[in-house]
Amino acid sequence: MDIRKDKGALKDIPVDKIDRNPENPRLFFRQDELDELTESIRRHGVQVPISVYREAGRYVLIDGERRWRSSLKLNRRTIPAIVQTKPDPLTNLILMFNIHALREQWDLLTIAIKLPRVIHLFQEDRGTQPNERELSEQTGLARGTIRRCRLLMALPQRHIDVILTELKKPKLEQRITEDFYIEMERALKTVGNRMPELIQTEEKRDEIRIVLLKKYRDGLIRSVTDFRQLGACRETHLHP
Repeated sequence: MDIRKDKGALKDIPVDKIDRNPENPRLFFRQDELDELTESIRRHGVQVPISVYREAGRYVLIDGERRWRSSLKLNRRTIPAIVQTKPDPLTNLILMFNIHALREQWDLLTIAIKLPRVIHLFQEDRGTQPNERELSEQTGLARGTIRRCRLLMALPQRHIDVILTELKKPKLEQRITEDFYIEMERALKTVGNRMPELIQTEEKRDEIRIVLLKKYRDGLIRSVTDFRQLGACRETHLHP
């Protein structure tokens, strides 16, 4: 599959005729970042055109949601845009992943939430489930990033909700981060390999997650890197 953007036509299009792309993995647009971009656009205009495709007499974003949001806030009538051919669902999503890989830094959980959709669409298109190498080639994500995402994908919803709550905060105020859960999941895997009698079921695994989360909140676990020592700990460390 060739996911390179076609050249399209560069034109000014009405800001109020543009819709958000429902496949966009990005969940959060932090206010301080938007404010900074809005002020830049107020002073200098939109320097890099957004990318869109036509849909039912309107336009759908492929790239440039922050520029579009800022332009809406400034009540700008038009915005420069490259109007491309409407992509198929998989290409649409892959384009956004590759744009991210080249330029922006998404929160890791947003990638993890959307990867199953990429896998599903890939399987529909190719008839086989993509392996790690193929996922990396298609999305532009490093294979290490994909492995980290898989750890988050496997979390129960209650823990995903904890991360989502934190991600709504400014970066410096976030405490229960994606890295916290990634380090914890790696540690639990190590413990499970060395002492399988401790983690025999997913219910037991989640009980341990809750205990470790409480210990971290209470300051008994001081850093997420402390989890790297968990494999050598005694069973008592995994209980309140």
